[in-house]
Amino acid sequence: MPRTVPQGNARSILDAAAALFRRQGYGATTMRDISQAIGLSKAGLYHHYQSKEELLTGIVTTGTDALLAQLRAVESSGLPPEEKLRLFVRTRMQTIAEYQDMLTVIWQERPLIAQETFAALTKQLEAYRAGTAELIEEARRAGVISPDIDSHLLMLAIDGMTGWSYLWMRPGQRYTPPEIGERFWEYLWHGVQAPGSH
Repeated sequence: MPRTVPQGNARSILDAAAALFRRQGYGATTMRDISQAIGLSKAGLYHHYQSKEELLTGIVTTGTDALLAQLRAVESSGLPPEEKLRLFVRTRMQTIAEYQDMLTVIWQERPLIAQETFAALTKQLEAYRAGTAELIEEARRAGVISPDIDSHLLMLAIDGMTGWSYLWMRPGQRYTPPEIGERFWEYLWHGVQAPGSH
């Protein structure tokens, strides 16, 4: 189950650390840099996080928990299967935008992630992809997706189309993240839609 996303100072510290790790690199960022960015004394920072390693772990777990929470919200939405898939792509883009610094750091600094944390990350991402594939299977069982569509390949297509957006999304771009997700889904939907479905 996803853990509760940190709130208040703990979340602000993670956001500040992720922004610095993304911009400067993990190795070049000090605890002093982070305390100055968040406006806390070093003692105040150490009250929440004892080390950069602990901050990196917090970034990894918070970013992956946010993705799983996004999937679970779609699964429990009660929408028809095809609308669940549309919602999934839209909210995935929104979640990637909201956690862009953290998700960038996860991939940028993955060789430095502790082995136990990386194993948990891998397990969560596998669950996320399996849940995505099940949304596709649900739509196929409902007859709105062509029966010859490979759900695993479609999952990978969605993952690839949206997953690298952490690299290129920018504030103030032409479309909002959900609007980009809507257009991405429209591009895919015409290729997977079962004949006669609307």
